[in-house]
Amino acid sequence: MKNFRDLGGYKTKDGRIVKKGLFFRSANLNNLNEEDIDTLKNLNIKYIFDYRSDEEADKLPSTVIKNIQNIRVSAMKFENEKNAKFGSIEEMMKEMIKSNGVFDMLKKSYYDLPIDNTSYKRLVELIKNTQNLPILNHCTAGKDRTGVGCAIIYMILGVSRDDIIEEYLKSNKYSKESIEEYIIKNQDLKSVPLENLNNIFGVNEEYIKEAFKRIDENYDTVENYLYNEFNLTKEDIDSIRNHCLY
Repeated sequence: MKNFRDLGGYKTKDGRIVKKGLFFRSANLNNLNEEDIDTLKNLNIKYIFDYRSDEEADKLPSTVIKNIQNIRVSAMKFENEKNAKFGSIEEMMKEMIKSNGVFDMLKKSYYDLPIDNTSYKRLVELIKNTQNLPILNHCTAGKDRTGVGCAIIYMILGVSRDDIIEEYLKSNKYSKESIEEYIIKNQDLKSVPLENLNNIFGVNEEYIKEAFKRIDENYDTVENYLYNEFNLTKEDIDSIRNHCLY
């Protein structure tokens, strides 16, 4: 499994620690081998939450694992928009890589993601009942939509922004392998500058800061963001924290 890791171990603002074994993240779960499946079963994961679009899920369908429920709610706000020039998300991304328009596009995407997003609202609704944990959340590369989803989970748990960013940047560890694989499959991108490829296959602190910027513009505190955006109460947050922290 690519970009797979446990979100536990971080200290929260009240001095507690996020328990390991409750929240996980990864890239897509297509064609998992037996070892991968055994790993997920042994972690007692109850739900896999998928942020991908219909197009992505059809192209790389997730491996079905007995006794683990799959929920997929696209976090992409432009999923149903038809792009006459490019025809598909894949073609659009290739053109954006060549023109190095990915950096600005992703900044805008991150700015849009945390507000009025049906996918994240469904995620929070799921984890509000702690009996639904452990949970694995993922998208295609497990870094952008998943990065914002993990940031929201960490905000509920009370993890600082500095630590959220630190965990988010760990996805860069896996970008080199992804770049090499993508170039092999798309030889027309072989001459594209490495910076362009890093902008899409890696993560950038500027990206996640756009999500925080949008939250700050819409809400005066993180608490009000959680209360109003996700219909959580202080009691809900306390309950989640008491279950997930030690």
